Amino acid sequence: MLLRLLEWFLFGGVVGSVPLIADGITLAWQQSFEWSEFLAQGDALLVGAVLCGAAIGKLVLSGGRYKAPQLIATCSCVVVMAVSSWQYAVLRYIGDVLSTAYSPSVAGSTVVLLYLLALGSSAVAVTISE
Repeated sequence: MLLRLLEWFLFGGVVGSVPLIADGITLAWQQSFEWSEFLAQGDALLVGAVLCGAAIGKLVLSGGRYKAPQLIATCSCVVVMAVSSWQYAVLRYIGDVLSTAYSPSVAGSTVVLLYLLALGSSAVAVTISE
């Protein structure tokens, strides 16, 4: 179980977040870097949705003996993935189509919350998969 969680953390959490980390480093070199504006872009939502999708795949294919916890973990991953995808679409629509400013602090807080929920739900899902 611990080995599976470590594998998920290294290859899902860390390697999956490399594009996000690289984008953050690139933006940090600019003179007017603000974390809230970086997070308001919503890229972390895509990484979180991918982590949840991978966890759903592991749960569905695992079979396993923990049916109820696996069902709860699968449903939580599906909900977090759907809400993250919807929030990313909203952020892109507001920023690209409407060309209006969405409050970076509100958007950034929402992105961080959803990303942490994605990390947590996918970690639990991977841990209970067999």
